[in-house]
Amino acid sequence: MKALFAFLHNVTGIGLFYPLKNLSGGSFAIALSRLKRLQSLVHSMAHRSLTLKSFPVRVQIETVNACNFRCKMCARVTIGQISFAEISLERFTRLIKEIHPYYVTLNGLGEPFLDKTILKKIRFLVKNDIMVSMPTNGSLLNELVVSKSEEAFPDILQFSVDGATKKSFEAIRVGSNFETVIENYRNILTRHQNGKNRPGTQIRILCALQKKNFFEFQEMFALMSSLNALEIFCLVPIYNFSPETQSFTAEIPNPHDVEELTQLIAPRIKTAKTPREKEFYENWLQCAKNFEKPDQPSAPEETNTPCLIPWFNTYIAANGDVLPCCYLLGRPSHIMGNVLNKSFQEIWNGSNYVSFRKNLMQNRSSLPGCRTCPRNDASFHQKLKIIDQVLYLKSHLGIVSGKVSL
Repeated sequence: MKALFAFLHNVTGIGLFYPLKNLSGGSFAIALSRLKRLQSLVHSMAHRSLTLKSFPVRVQIETVNACNFRCKMCARVTIGQISFAEISLERFTRLIKEIHPYYVTLNGLGEPFLDKTILKKIRFLVKNDIMVSMPTNGSLLNELVVSKSEEAFPDILQFSVDGATKKSFEAIRVGSNFETVIENYRNILTRHQNGKNRPGTQIRILCALQKKNFFEFQEMFALMSSLNALEIFCLVPIYNFSPETQSFTAEIPNPHDVEELTQLIAPRIKTAKTPREKEFYENWLQCAKNFEKPDQPSAPEETNTPCLIPWFNTYIAANGDVLPCCYLLGRPSHIMGNVLNKSFQEIWNGSNYVSFRKNLMQNRSSLPGCRTCPRNDASFHQKLKIIDQVLYLKSHLGIVSGKVSL
């Protein structure tokens, strides 16, 4: 059972409750149907088949690639000029009906709320028992938008707060207004805490630790405390998406910065007024230690460890391009096809995807973007082999209910 939960957690990227909710789809009939598909997926992933009987259960869709910010750590920096593109509501619904994913993430290089039909797309996903997550920079979440979206909130709504002060926030998220964004977040969090948002929505706050906010541990703790958001705050280190170009090197802290931070934060940990404050500072220091070694995590070591993402997940850009993973954006050699001129089925088991899966499995170090990615599914793959063996034995022992192997 632990192996099964680990499988669900890995393909959705979220905790235990949400995979179970996601699997059930709100009814026993849907759960049975999805279990059958997951059984096929487990087998394909355990054996790392090159062609797949099942479509991805998780899909990341960039519905619009426009953005009103120019964030220092965004992949747009490495890609350069981007021609505007947007996926219409009609094409979006057609894609979802073709793929039938269980979980959809609505994001890419753009701000989702610049898509005029984003609320209709969320409603469509919710109506079809598909879990949906979406990040936002918060700039467009005014009272009018919130009032219209009350019943169309995603299951997971992620806020970005990359600076605890006006100076750092606006220096990192160029083009933003600190006061406007924080006030928008405050209003939504207050509504959420008062039960006025869609029931079941989970709100998260993500902060990308980097040079300009590296020493703001006290300010960030105070800000999150004022928002009553300490329990939903998550801190992650930035790194170079393209180690070949070192695009974000200027934004990445160095070992000297880590040493200085350690000296500053250590006494604050000792004198913290509450266990929660102490834990916050300890987590900040732990995340900062990712930068202790030169060029880490800005240029991860090359790896040949297993990555199973191209078996259960796909990324569809606003211009229709299909890529195995969002971290491969800006790499034309990794475009698997385009849904504007091919069906997803043709692309999913087409020659580009088959070749990519084969190279990823046999020679990951030959793939730009993949060879320096820290993703390691070795343990996950071993669990899948166990699940596959158990399912195989049960089905061959005749433990079958109707058309669905239990």
